[in-house]
Amino acid sequence: MPVDYFPVYHATLLHRAAPAGFNRTASFLKIVCANIAVDLNQINDAPHFDNSSFASGVEHINELWSRIEAGNACMTNFGRLTHTVQDFYSHSNWVELHDHLKPIPTWDLNLQSLPALTLSGTFRRRRALDSSKPPTHSELNKDSPFAWFSPTGARVVANGPNQGTTLFELGYHAALAATRIQFDRLMRVLASG
Repeated sequence: MPVDYFPVYHATLLHRAAPAGFNRTASFLKIVCANIAVDLNQINDAPHFDNSSFASGVEHINELWSRIEAGNACMTNFGRLTHTVQDFYSHSNWVELHDHLKPIPTWDLNLQSLPALTLSGTFRRRRALDSSKPPTHSELNKDSPFAWFSPTGARVVANGPNQGTTLFELGYHAALAATRIQFDRLMRVLASG
C-alpha cells in the first residue's frame, strides 16, 4: 500500500489527479488549502455527504461549479468541491455496493442514478434523533486503511475481482478517478476563460 494514503489522503488525491505540471503551481496550493480547510466545518453535512445528505451535497457541488464558471475564487471553490466529491467515496456505502466491480465506478452526481440502498454515516450526536438508527460515521467511514481509525476502511474484500483489497483502497481509487473528472472539467473552464 502506498505510504501517501494516510494521513493526508485529500492532498495526495489532488496531487495524483492534477494534470502534469499543474501540481507545482500556486493555483494548486490554493486548491489543496481550500480542500483541507473543508474539514474545519463538521457541522454542515453537505460538504461531506454525511447523514445521507446526497441532495444537498450535489447542490453544494453545483453551486461551487456555478461560482467557478462565473470566475469567482476558482481555485478555492474547486478545492472545496473536490473535498466533497472525495468524501462521497469514504463516507458512504458506495464502495460496499460496488465491491464486486473492478474498478469501482464513479458516481455521476446525478441523484436519479444513486442506488436506493446508498447511505452515509451519521454523527453520534444526531443518531439519537433518528429512530431508524443508520450507521454512524465511525461505523461506516473508509477514511483510513488502519483498523484502529477506520474498521470499515481496513476491511478486506473476501472474494471477487477486488479480493484482498481494503475498502479504503477501493474508495481511494474511486475518489482519485472522480477527482480526475473534476480536474478535466476545471481545465476546460480555464481554457474557455
